[in-house]
Amino acid sequence: MWIEQLHKTYRLCGSPSDEFWRNNKLPHAKLFKPREPYRRCLAEALKDFPPAALQLIDKLLSCAPDDRGTVTSALGSEFFTAKPFACDPSSLPKYPPSKEIDIQWQENYC
Repeated sequence: MWIEQLHKTYRLCGSPSDEFWRNNKLPHAKLFKPREPYRRCLAEALKDFPPAALQLIDKLLSCAPDDRGTVTSALGSEFFTAKPFACDPSSLPKYPPSKEIDIQWQENYC
């Protein structure tokens, strides 16, 4: 099951580069290398997100640890520091749950 989840992550975030696999020192890490590389499609999947949010998510979901953002860098990102600031969640509109949206998301990105 967790291998399947790993490949779902690869489909969304792209698979790590060949350099990542060559330099990885974890035992047995190469067992998890996909047969064919996956292209990163995060921006397409989250195309309706604000640019600052997409930039933050993209940085946090980097496959390469050296490129991945930290908590400190995330909190200093434009998403948290630029106006308009986040609002009180109680002021947001409430929508009924939609199973159609959940199914569509799973079919396209999982």
